[in-house]
Amino acid sequence: MKNKSNSEVYTLISSDGQEFKVSDKILQQSEVFNDLKQNCGSELKIPIPDIAGETLSKIVEFCRHYENDEPYIPPNRDVDEINYPEPNSWEMKFLYLPTELFEKIILGANYLNIQRLIDACCFRLGLMIQGRSVEEIRTVFDIPNDFSSDEEENMRREHIWYDCPVPERFNHQKPTTE
Repeated sequence: MKNKSNSEVYTLISSDGQEFKVSDKILQQSEVFNDLKQNCGSELKIPIPDIAGETLSKIVEFCRHYENDEPYIPPNRDVDEINYPEPNSWEMKFLYLPTELFEKIILGANYLNIQRLIDACCFRLGLMIQGRSVEEIRTVFDIPNDFSSDEEENMRREHIWYDCPVPERFNHQKPTTE
């Protein structure tokens, strides 16, 4: 099937059977879909067995936002030279989600190899943990503390960064909801 701009329309089918109509430009953002198209021809229905509808919906929404942009080129520079998204940018507002859904989107972006979304998620993940103590990070991500008190103390002594503050240049604020 073709859309009004005469490009192919594909149907992504989530693990729970939800269907999402997407253009070729959306598929091009995923290395996995690019490989599928090259190796499997022009099959218009693409099952995504490892991603549920709620997650796939958000991934498709993210890709639609960049559908008409130039192909994404990941930064390959020194950390000091990377242009980080502003806290109130569309990406950061979009990714300000409940932790469980955000984690599923990270996994889905990685599974589909959508580099722009992976990079945005990594930056958002950094914002989620910046300035937090180890205990706070464990709470945010529901990570149990399986260290004994002696192991904790060893960790603090051996790894000076364990409880270090975050450098000021990475001190971003959470997005506002305007």
